[in-house]
Amino acid sequence: MKMNYKSGDIIVYKSIEINPVTKNSFEFLYEFGYYSKINGMCVLRKIGTNNMQDNVIVNLENIRLATKEDQEKYFQG
Repeated sequence: MKMNYKSGDIIVYKSIEINPVTKNSFEFLYEFGYYSKINGMCVLRKIGTNNMQDNVIVNLENIRLATKEDQEKYFQG
């Protein structure tokens, strides 16, 4: 698996929950932490924090690097 994320990159996380209004997944901004090569999971942090209670563990398939437009459009998780 080729990884192009670095710790501190701003990431868009696409949740598995569906927004009942738009009928699409919710998307939030997080900061990339680190990942596991074994099970394809990664740790995301709330932007600017490094506390365990602010971390989220998600599948690598549910994230992408955030663009400037994403950072203006989406809220922090």
